[in-house]
Amino acid sequence: MCADESKDNPALRRLYQADQTDRQGFPKAEQQRGLLIERDRSRMYQGQPQRYGTQFVHNEETGRWELYRLDQQAVSDADRREHGIDLEQIQKTLEELNAASQ
Repeated sequence: MCADESKDNPALRRLYQADQTDRQGFPKAEQQRGLLIERDRSRMYQGQPQRYGTQFVHNEETGRWELYRLDQQAVSDADRREHGIDLEQIQKTLEELNAASQ
């Protein structure tokens, strides 16, 4: 069922919404993204490269914010985008952050 099919039928709308959320009402996509962020953070704390590109660090030598080490081969950019993670957008955000801190 798609969202368009459920917009005119309250019962279908409730079923669609239930399918998209967990028991606490959190959207499943956001919950999954949160798990990916936690996995990357855990890998970073263990000194391993991250897989999705959700973690960044402050480089004390350069004084700039940068993406933490990333295993480019572990996950495709298409898979990252499917989970709402856009490395190009993250890089732009880091550039803006670095420009603002100069």
